[in-house]
Amino acid sequence: MAKVRFEMDGIEYDAADGAKLVDVCRDAGSSIPFGCTNGICGTCIVSVKNGSENLSPKDAEEGHTLEMFGAEEPEHRLACQCVVHGDVDLDNP
Repeated sequence: MAKVRFEMDGIEYDAADGAKLVDVCRDAGSSIPFGCTNGICGTCIVSVKNGSENLSPKDAEEGHTLEMFGAEEPEHRLACQCVVHGDVDLDNP
């Protein structure tokens, strides 16, 4: 089990390895909003404070969407595009 910490909400949630982060966010009751869940709208941009190596790699499409929204820093991710593989700490961008 991986610990996913939502610093913005003060929530810590146990997630199964390989869980989609969008599902973890919803199950944990986090305040991260979701729109399209397809990596296009940019609604679910988060800042990964710790554990970025424990998320699935960022692909070109996710990188393009983040760039369009001015969030191209390495710690920014689209929560709808990530898969959890270990402990991670998230916050608002």
